[in-house]
Amino acid sequence: MRPKISCYLQEKLPKLQILPMYGLTECKRVSILPPGQLKNHKGSVGLSLRGTTTRVVDAQGKDVPTGEAGELVVSGPHLMAGYYKDEILTKEKYKYNEKTGETELYTGDIFKKDTEGYLYFLSRTQFYIKKRGQRVSPLVIESYINELNGVLDSVVVPLRINDQSEDLIVCFVRVKNEVNFDDLVVLIKTNLPTLYRPEQIFSYKSNFPYSANGKINRRKLITIANKLLSNNKGV
Repeated sequence: MRPKISCYLQEKLPKLQILPMYGLTECKRVSILPPGQLKNHKGSVGLSLRGTTTRVVDAQGKDVPTGEAGELVVSGPHLMAGYYKDEILTKEKYKYNEKTGETELYTGDIFKKDTEGYLYFLSRTQFYIKKRGQRVSPLVIESYINELNGVLDSVVVPLRINDQSEDLIVCFVRVKNEVNFDDLVVLIKTNLPTLYRPEQIFSYKSNFPYSANGKINRRKLITIANKLLSNNKGV
């Protein structure tokens, strides 16, 4: 659930406890946000569960500094043994840590961890944006845009053109009817730092496409972006 939505629900339904969490098929739950921490740690999926160890690592598997982005690595007794009849994928995702003597799961999800140990999901690795030698999280851009007046929702995707070494940042935005979209585009491109500034911003008229598991279908939006790039029309 997006932070904007969870905070809105908490405000409208004060007796409701919203506890964002993170998990995946290979090890079920990994973290959960303690009660009462929604506003103090906006956007966080909480602390690692008891018995679960999490690290945020770079491409070489080394821990990144606190607050920096990297791939989330999980270890604990709840990890499944591997993928049935798929040794290649098992070796790719499960790696032995010689320092701890434990097998770790490389989740394929980009996270950051704050000084208190709270985890923040940023993106799937395949949807991370490569820009000027750095990795840019779509969620950082989306969070800014979603706070603007009149914006209903936004999705940011990377678009690789031919064999270029970096991605184009493409943004789809759903807005209220009274919003002047051209003015909104100027506002976004003026206020976002250059590294996070979308090259293409499209107006999306209908609801965003979702996959069978209830997540926004970013692959489909990448396909749509490719088709729209030449004529710059809204969807």
